[in-house]
Amino acid sequence: MSCINSEIIQKYIDGELTPRQLSETELHLEDCPECVAKVNQRQKLAAGIKDAIRFLTDETLQAPLIALGGKHPDKRHFTAKRLFYYLSAACILLFAILFTFQKAPVNQEKNAIVTNTDWEVDANRPISQQELILNVIDGEGNITEYQIR
Repeated sequence: MSCINSEIIQKYIDGELTPRQLSETELHLEDCPECVAKVNQRQKLAAGIKDAIRFLTDETLQAPLIALGGKHPDKRHFTAKRLFYYLSAACILLFAILFTFQKAPVNQEKNAIVTNTDWEVDANRPISQQELILNVIDGEGNITEYQIR
């Protein structure tokens, strides 16, 4: 049997070999001192890495204590009542801003056709000779009258 590759050695150390691979590896390690040295070296390396990671995750740092001075008589205490006042003032300010800066409605010109059928009709004349009066009202409310003959 040839020597064990590094992938099998790592799986052996991590306990990830199948039962068949495990038995073959242990048989080989009984007869090959070079592979035993590789396994021992890899186990030492893995243990060193685990120790380094454990050392990095230990919480050995301590924050220095900050000495706070005595209470100043001019400092105000933060109370629930004061919080309520601050929140109320913020809400009023928000509503004032929202309603002040609303867009004014845009005056759009609207064209409309209004039909009216209550004109006087002379029954003795044909429709082509009847007089038609059109009243046009613009966007400002001005009325213009057109006569069509």
